[in-house]
Amino acid sequence: MTQDVSPVVDMLERILGGGEVSFEEVQRLRWQAEGELNLFVERIYRELRMFASDADIRGKDLEWDKSWRKGIRKLYDELRKRANIN
Repeated sequence: MTQDVSPVVDMLERILGGGEVSFEEVQRLRWQAEGELNLFVERIYRELRMFASDADIRGKDLEWDKSWRKGIRKLYDELRKRANIN
């Protein structure tokens, strides 16, 4: 099976660039992965759903937003490592 996690990587990069994602955008997110990589991407998907749901709170609390984005950075770095993306 071909593995393609680029839509997830793109969404994470958008967030790390200071952007936002809506809950609906996250729900439409699709990827192809198997095994451990798929389990990890599913974890990222759950985190992205919470990130999008927390937009109002993050908008009022910049420290909370910064904390979220720091966590997203860790997930992004780990995904790139696991998916062998340079």
